[in-house]
Amino acid sequence: MVGWLIWLSTYLLGKSELSVRLPSLFCWAAAAVFMFRWTRSLFGRDAAIRCLLLLAVLPFYFGFGFFMTPDAPLLAAWAGFLYYLHHAVISQNRRAWLGAGLCMGIGMLSKYTILLLGLSTAIYLLFHHRSRQWWARKEPYVGAALSAMIFSPVLLWNAKNGWASFIFQGPQRWADPPQFSLLFLIVSILLMLTPAGVAGVAQVLFQSPAAPSTSSSQPTGERPSRLFALVFTLAPLSVFVIYSFQGEPKLNWTAPLWLAIFPWIAQNMAVPSSSETQKPFSFMERLWVPTAAALLLILGGGFGYISLGLPGTGPMSTKRLFAPWKNMGEKVDVIERKIEKETGSQPAIFGMDNHFISSELTFYDDPLDLDRFQNGGGPHFFGGRSVMWEYWFPTSAQVGRTMVMIDFRRQTLSNPLLARYFNRISDVFQETIERNGEPVGYFYWRVGYGYRGHP
Repeated sequence: MVGWLIWLSTYLLGKSELSVRLPSLFCWAAAAVFMFRWTRSLFGRDAAIRCLLLLAVLPFYFGFGFFMTPDAPLLAAWAGFLYYLHHAVISQNRRAWLGAGLCMGIGMLSKYTILLLGLSTAIYLLFHHRSRQWWARKEPYVGAALSAMIFSPVLLWNAKNGWASFIFQGPQRWADPPQFSLLFLIVSILLMLTPAGVAGVAQVLFQSPAAPSTSSSQPTGERPSRLFALVFTLAPLSVFVIYSFQGEPKLNWTAPLWLAIFPWIAQNMAVPSSSETQKPFSFMERLWVPTAAALLLILGGGFGYISLGLPGTGPMSTKRLFAPWKNMGEKVDVIERKIEKETGSQPAIFGMDNHFISSELTFYDDPLDLDRFQNGGGPHFFGGRSVMWEYWFPTSAQVGRTMVMIDFRRQTLSNPLLARYFNRISDVFQETIERNGEPVGYFYWRVGYGYRGHP
């Protein structure tokens, strides 16, 4: 999904950083629309605006609207699924199942994590007595068929490639060496939601379901809606908790699942806590204003630091800076032409990390270079992993070629084991990355002549 969105945007607007990132902003806007409409239907317009505030100031959710990653369309699809499914099972809107199926299909094209919503749906339909009727009706199955049809390109690709992505996300991930990471998961949630957000989640969990949170809530829908929020939050969370007992979850994995409880957090942000069960949270309505203000200052200061640096701190390191990639691409083009002139054939250019360097160099390669698409991953040429690059550039097709290896660490290229993969190999060279004529970082490169393949 990310590839399709980037292709469409760059096709319509031309190749630029803005056209690559613009789809993420539209995805964030789509998620915001779904969350606003869902929260408004539950608690009114004021709570819906506060829900938008959560999406705008919590750093991870703000970031999903700025960086074009699989999480951006996943966030939109997740919010859309919750919106439509709530209308289907709570408001008894049959046609909403089609919207839920559409969002599930789009979400699966983005990231398999959204399948946890399928698990949550099954649990909710089992435990909510009024919703059990849907097991005997056609609409849920039509929605599931629609999502499978949308997801079919991924199924076809996997069928032709040994089910690679399913194995990577399934058995291979669970087969990693055991590592107890529950504390890391808890810390990641605190960073994602902030302590105020975590307290807001706890407030919803301990909130009495007997009385509506506000006069604008529908009494007949309060209990099932709250059950909906709890199931679609706690069921996916339980999977990540179980995984954390034997593996390390990524920092952003749990981000979408909190959307299910955001409307209730938004409602409680401005509602006095008067009941006995709410007294421990009486400080909440006073906590969010300074939290939001602090987050805005941190986000603004962070972007200022990235773009300008801080007085007296010296040049920023390459990995913390976005601007030098174009300059680095220009320098790599010079290296490429130099080696091509020396050998009489175009070398393969690749980074020695999994995908980051090669992806950036491909984007910033000289568009006037007729043989420009030669950046091809890296570690898989030497027995490592290069994500999708190893499918696009198999090692067998590169035997005999001259290769230019690039990395930000000299020691990576100085590894003496690299020599056995080539007929001969050069020394390690250093290049300076500049911005506005000032050095901001360095990268290193080394040439291997006559790639032999795996020994």
